[in-house]
Amino acid sequence: MNNYHHSNIVPFPHSRTESVSVIVDGWNVLLGAADGFGYSRRPLATFTLDMPRLADGVVARRRRAGRAVRIGIILGRHEGAANPAARAAQDAATRQWARDSRVTLIGPGMVPVGRATAEVATAGDRTTHTTVVPIRRYREEYGDAAVQQLLTQWTDDGLTDAAILLSADADHAGCVADIGSRRRTHVEVARWEWQASTLWQPGLWVHHLAPDLLDSVTTYRDPRKAA
Repeated sequence: MNNYHHSNIVPFPHSRTESVSVIVDGWNVLLGAADGFGYSRRPLATFTLDMPRLADGVVARRRRAGRAVRIGIILGRHEGAANPAARAAQDAATRQWARDSRVTLIGPGMVPVGRATAEVATAGDRTTHTTVVPIRRYREEYGDAAVQQLLTQWTDDGLTDAAILLSADADHAGCVADIGSRRRTHVEVARWEWQASTLWQPGLWVHHLAPDLLDSVTTYRDPRKAA
């Protein structure tokens, strides 16, 4: 379900601190994070990311002083009947994120597939998971479209000075290029430094997020316990 809302944010053109919108491609960020803990992928069931804190960390690394004033998180969640443990973990994470008043949650839904799709492969899913989140057997339904719709909306409304897309998914390149060509809200991209991606173009600022940021936004959890 899409939970778009209209914000009362007022830009501050005369302030030295820029207002920033942050759009998080949830599964791309999570799957990328799972590769950042060492020599092997960490099971998704064993950690949770504090997405609002991650957004603040990215904004803090900009060359210009800024403040994240709204955060959009796009994350498809599994059906509870088919994957109760996965859904419980995802619900617990989204409840935590939603406690931050800046957060807009968008759930494009998950559908089963017979094999990993191009979208999942782009996110970096290379190994079969034996965790409560069997992502290889599912994909987001219109996940890319939801990310691009929110990115377009939040750059067209002019309510913030800049927008940052957290994703390594090259499928967003066309949308980012279109926004840049219209020269409205300034757009940047951020991804984990170990994520290979062609989501880049001349003039586009890309933040490469280091392990220290990952460590600072990670909470470890016991996958055997219900969320």
